[in-house]
Amino acid sequence: MQAAEAEAADLRASAAAHAEKVTQEAEWQGTRVAERAERRRAEAEAGAASLRTRAAEEVVRSQNAASEELRRAKEESLRMLTEARAEADDMRQKAKALLADARLEMTTLRSRRDGIAAELTQLSGVIEALAVPTDEAPEPESPALTPPDEQDQS
Repeated sequence: MQAAEAEAADLRASAAAHAEKVTQEAEWQGTRVAERAERRRAEAEAGAASLRTRAAEEVVRSQNAASEELRRAKEESLRMLTEARAEADDMRQKAKALLADARLEMTTLRSRRDGIAAELTQLSGVIEALAVPTDEAPEPESPALTPPDEQDQS
């Protein structure tokens, strides 16, 4: 029985040693898994932080680009508006000049018309004064107005 007890004690010692070895190995494996998990977590956090930083930088770049594009669009619209106003002012000035020229020409033509009408009125009076009445007998011709052939026959 002592042999059995010794064998049992050896077996228990061997089992305890094996259990201790398995426990140490499990703890070591657990520590390695925990360290690996911690590294992965740290890497993930670093990657997330890097991603957040890049995303924030991209947002800032996009906002800057959008602001620049908006500024350029505003400048372009302001330039176009200024050009359109200048062109409109120029067209108004030309229209005013054309209107003034047309009014001047109209005044000149009206004056010419009135002058021609006055001249026609005078000529009408002269024509009436020079007109020979058709109801009266013709006056005898004066010898100076008679052609030379007729003067010889008289």
